[in-house]
Amino acid sequence: MKKLTFLWIAALACSLQLNAKVTMPQLFQNGMVLQRNKPIPVWGKADAGEAVTVTLNKKKVETTAGSDGRWRVDLPKMKAGGPFELQVNDVTISDVLIGDVWLLSGQSNIDVTIERVYPWYTNDIDNYENPQIRLFRVQNETDTHGVRDDIRPTSINWKPVTKQNAWPRLGLAPTHSARNSPCWLSVPASTRATSTSAASRAPIC
Repeated sequence: MKKLTFLWIAALACSLQLNAKVTMPQLFQNGMVLQRNKPIPVWGKADAGEAVTVTLNKKKVETTAGSDGRWRVDLPKMKAGGPFELQVNDVTISDVLIGDVWLLSGQSNIDVTIERVYPWYTNDIDNYENPQIRLFRVQNETDTHGVRDDIRPTSINWKPVTKQNAWPRLGLAPTHSARNSPCWLSVPASTRATSTSAASRAPIC
């Protein structure tokens, strides 16, 4: 009986180990854009001591999760291009572009939606789309207990610029900037928008 119990416990432990899976923040999703010409950080959580292998564009980096389960690697800087697959152990993130990532933050100048200004920009909104430019909307959230490890899930998660993706959940400024900035014409790009009415502005970087 003791032998059978031991075998059952051993089998359960092996099963849990096989099912262990790395997790990453909401930013790491299909269609994401990573910054070109800079080291590329990739991070997340796993079981303590678990080996983590990260592969992108034929570059591979390995690490081990710490005692708290956290891990991070920095892939070497890469030129603009893609789409690629980002592989983290058994997790695959597809359609990854390398280009320019811009953060837009502010008040109503960022928060006003495409839907509200449609009568003044009907032709532009109806006819413009660009799969090389991706949109990401950070959902507003307030926490008085400190900085969180992750952001809330969002329906605008690295979506290409189209009327359907921008309406009515994304502001005019991120979409208009994505279309008209001349430095983005030859490389993939993304705009990450975060805004709160009457909030103090954060610097754009």
